[in-house]
Amino acid sequence: NGPPTSGILQVDPPFGEELETLFSLRAPYWTDDPSDYPLSYNFQYSLENTEETLSSINTNSNSSNQVSVFSLGSSSEKSYSSGYFSSGLAENNHTVYCIVIVSDFYSASTKSYQPIIVNKTVVSKNGEESVDYSRYASILAKLRMSGQSNAMLQFINAGINNLASTTCLYSPNCGELNREKC
Repeated sequence: NGPPTSGILQVDPPFGEELETLFSLRAPYWTDDPSDYPLSYNFQYSLENTEETLSSINTNSNSSNQVSVFSLGSSSEKSYSSGYFSSGLAENNHTVYCIVIVSDFYSASTKSYQPIIVNKTVVSKNGEESVDYSRYASILAKLRMSGQSNAMLQFINAGINNLASTTCLYSPNCGELNREKC
């Protein structure tokens, strides 16, 4: 049994703002032997920046071995998803890697990824940059009122990732301090 083939991952738009832009992910054209259907799709994203680290994502268990991967929901037969993302790391030009793991009925899997740019949204107040969290509360309230519980949960997860992230732009050289990259 071979994994699904011939598909791609499309992300629209290709760039946006953290926790404000709703990104649409589609995984068309995946095929497999008819006896291996139905196919399932697991959409994720990562802030990691190289193909080598993304290749360490384990396609058979839909989890990662070494890479921080954030899920957009459970695997399903839907070949599309959408989500809000936290910003990519500044030292990686704000690149976020969208990932789809496509599996057949017998769990043979493959993955595809597409890089996008997700910029950090900052507001200048008195010459200092800060984040306006009231905008996020407004988006969350709209999702709650519309009854989109899955989108609301995904937005909260992206927000937690955003709050927990750090930037090395204003830090000293970590290598000189014998520290790992943040």
